Amino acid sequence: MGEVQQLRTEITSTFKLNGFTLRRDAGTFLAEELLLLPPSERDTILEKLSAHLLHQCVTQPILEKEQIEIAFKECSTAGLEEHETVLNIIDAFTVPKLCYDYELKKFVKDITNEKCLLPDPRWKSRFMIDRYTVIWQRTLRNKLFTLDKVHSSESDKRFQLRRVEFLLSCSSRVNDVVVLGLLTQVIERQYHLEDPTGSVLLDISNVRYHSGLFTEGSYVLAEGYFEDKTLHVTGLVQPPVESREESSPYFGNLNTFGGKSRTSLKNSKSLLKIENDNRDGVIVFVSDVWLDSPKVMDRLKKLFAGFDDFPPIAIVLIGEFLSCPYTYKFHMHLKNGLNTLADTICQFRNLRDYCKFVFVPGKSDPAAANVLPRPPLPEYITDTIQRKLGDSAIFTTNPCRIQYCTQEIVVFRGFGDEIM
Repeated sequence: MGEVQQLRTEITSTFKLNGFTLRRDAGTFLAEELLLLPPSERDTILEKLSAHLLHQCVTQPILEKEQIEIAFKECSTAGLEEHETVLNIIDAFTVPKLCYDYELKKFVKDITNEKCLLPDPRWKSRFMIDRYTVIWQRTLRNKLFTLDKVHSSESDKRFQLRRVEFLLSCSSRVNDVVVLGLLTQVIERQYHLEDPTGSVLLDISNVRYHSGLFTEGSYVLAEGYFEDKTLHVTGLVQPPVESREESSPYFGNLNTFGGKSRTSLKNSKSLLKIENDNRDGVIVFVSDVWLDSPKVMDRLKKLFAGFDDFPPIAIVLIGEFLSCPYTYKFHMHLKNGLNTLADTICQFRNLRDYCKFVFVPGKSDPAAANVLPRPPLPEYITDTIQRKLGDSAIFTTNPCRIQYCTQEIVVFRGFGDEIM
C-alpha cells in the first residue's frame, strides 16, 4: 500500500507539471497499473500519457478515471494497427471459409455469407466439390506430378493426374492412368470412382493396397489401366500430404486463422515486438475442471494464488465442468459451480483484472447433442459469472482458436476414449 501511495505522489507531480489534476480514483488506478511494470518503464509511460492527453485537447484540467483508462489503453497499444489484436478468441462459427481460385491458383475467402442450420441439398454437393478441389490442387503440386524441367532427368518418373471425364471419352485402352476420386458404391458390391466430372466402374480384383486406411467415402488415388469402360486398378494409395511450410505460399498474406484482420498477423512486426518483450507471458490450460468437486476447487484456488502476483495472459478452462451425470438438476449445479468459481477468482484482484478466463465446453456440458462444433455454454447459466468478471470471462465454442500476438493456437476437447 505504501508503494502505491508513493507512486500516486509521483503521478500527481508529473501531471501537475503538465497542467492536469487527477481525481483520487484515477490516480489510484494509474498507480496500480504502473506497479505491474518494471521501474525503468514507469517514467516513459507517464511521459507518453501526458503527451497523449495534451494532444487530445482536454477541455477540463481535472481528469476522471475513465479518461485515464482510455489514455492508458491507447498508450499501451501504441504502434499497433486497429486490426492488430494481442489476444483474440475465435469461435468455430466465425472461422473464415476459404475456396481455391483456379485462375489465381491460390486460396481466397469465400464471400458467400449464407449460414443456415438446415441448408439446401446443393450444399452437400458443394461440400464434396470443395473437398475434392483442395485435395486435387494439393496433389498436383506434389513432386510425383510436377515436371521440373531444370533438375529432372530421364530416369525420374512423373505421373499425369487425370479426371474421370478423360477416361469416359476414350474408346481404346489407356495404360498408366492415375485418377483422384471418391470411393463409392453406386451399385451394391460394385465400386466406382467419382469426381465432379463423372464416375467410372472399378475392378479391384488385382489391386495392391499401399499404406493407409481405405474406406467407402474417402478420396483415393487409383493407378491402373482403362479398358471396356472399366478402370482396372493395380494400386490404391492415399492422396499425398503437405506441410504447412509448403502450403503457406498458396495462401499469400490472407488471414486464414480468423479475427478482424484481413491479413495474416504472423508477420506483424509490432505484435512480434510485444511477444518478445513479454517472454515470461504464459497461457495456462486446465481440462476436466469439475466445479462440483471440492478437491478440484481447492486445487484451482492454489493455482490462482500462485499466479496472482504474475497474472498469465489467459487461463483456458476446458470441460467437462461437472463430474456428476446429466440430470434435470445439471444446469442448476453448473450455474452454482460457476458462481463459486467467480467468487474464488474475485479473491485474487490481479487475476481478475489482468487475466482472461476462457471456457471451452466438453461433451456432457449443455446445451447441445454429441455434435461438433459445440456452442458456448448458454447465457442463462453464465450470466452471473459474466456480471462478476465482466470482459475477463470469455465463453467460446469447442473447438476454438486463440491468437496471441503472432502465435496461432487451436483448442479442441475431443472424445478420444469413445473413438478408440
